Amino acid sequence: MAPRSYRDPGLLAWAAAGDQACEVARRSLLTVLALLADLALLPRAAHAAEPARYEVVASPGGEVLRVDARYPRGAPATLAVDKALAPFIADAAAETTAGWQRLEGWRLPTGATHLRYRFLLGRAADDVADVDVAARRGRTLVAPPATWLLRPDVRERLPYEVKVTTAAGDTFASPLPAVAPGRYTGAFGPQGVAPYAGFGHFAQEALSVGGGRIELAVAHPALDRDRIAVRAWVLTAARAVSAYFGRLPVPQVLVLVVEKGRGVFGKQMGDGEASVLLEVAPGADLRDPEWDWMATHEMVHLASPSLPRRHLWLEEGLATYVEPIARAAVGDMTAAVVWREMVHGMPRGEPGPGERGLDRSGTWASTYWGGALFCLEADLEIRRATGGAQSLQSALRAVLAAGGDARARWAIERFLEVADGAVGRPVLRPLYERMALTRGEVDLPALWARLGVVAGHGGVIFDDRAPEAALRRSITTW
Repeated sequence: MAPRSYRDPGLLAWAAAGDQACEVARRSLLTVLALLADLALLPRAAHAAEPARYEVVASPGGEVLRVDARYPRGAPATLAVDKALAPFIADAAAETTAGWQRLEGWRLPTGATHLRYRFLLGRAADDVADVDVAARRGRTLVAPPATWLLRPDVRERLPYEVKVTTAAGDTFASPLPAVAPGRYTGAFGPQGVAPYAGFGHFAQEALSVGGGRIELAVAHPALDRDRIAVRAWVLTAARAVSAYFGRLPVPQVLVLVVEKGRGVFGKQMGDGEASVLLEVAPGADLRDPEWDWMATHEMVHLASPSLPRRHLWLEEGLATYVEPIARAAVGDMTAAVVWREMVHGMPRGEPGPGERGLDRSGTWASTYWGGALFCLEADLEIRRATGGAQSLQSALRAVLAAGGDARARWAIERFLEVADGAVGRPVLRPLYERMALTRGEVDLPALWARLGVVAGHGGVIFDDRAPEAALRRSITTW
């Protein structure tokens, strides 16, 4: 089997005709808000601890949502409305002492806390066509609640309750905790993002794995014939990730599987709750090496917190590095294939001309394979420094135990501190300074020689006489 050059997640996403931009550019419509929040430039505003409350009534297929919103007293009068979504908000009116008043400039009249509007979700899905905001996939509309629930413009997390009523035969699929049938709780992050949700027709089931729960929602009837294969694919990925991290990284996750024109694609989004979106073409062979890794890659993301955008390379690098190792642990991949993938992919992570470190790059190669190379170096250095007693796996499990999963947002300093604290010595911090803040290069030919990994025709062979052959074996045989 030839090396999978197409296994570069960013390259695959960018090259696929008709696909949205890859995860390096995800949440493109919300980038300005995210950057401002990272730089602490968004204004802080005090608001009551009570949640915002919404009642949403969806037309057939979720094409139009009628929303009744009640905000806590003391919340800012200004609403957070992305300019790209404003055209899809219709008939917005606030209740005042003089009656209902049309909303002007996305600001509530003085003292008003009650708002009604329609959100044209079908039109937004067709025009925006970005699953992180709104997109149509067959008979399904994919859009996080933050897209269609108008909220006060606050810096802090804003809790909310929402009741969703769908048309007969329709389903609302969401990872939000249900407190009653059709009624959910959640919290908006300061960046205005939220986990994936979908309106449409789904075949749903709950899967218990790794001490957690997967809410699997598969598009119906488009993927009815693929449900058994999808279920097996998702379960294998969940078991691999649970084996590596000691448990399913989150107590509950929505895995939303929707129809795609061709091929397979995957993304993950958290912030408060956890969700994975998998796009599958009817009849696609999920065992095909071109995309068999995607479900595991996205589920690895569940085990790391969301970091500021300049550190996206660490999130994606972890998923790229851990995915094959985790699959090898459950017999879904051999050690020879794991190392073949590394020998083929890691050179792509070396800094290119003019690059000054991972924090300053942002190319797909540095984001995925540069991040993976950082993880390989970290794993090896931790094992050397501790005589094999600790590893990158130990550090990542500690991050997870400290609450650093996909539902959380962390600063890079906290991530490095928790990880180094778990292994008992500073490894990730110095490595970060060398590879992320400066142009840190790795002599890969020398590294492969020390590990006893020898590239052959279409694969690798192992030299168990090499100085660090035992170190190599420990990475895939824990």
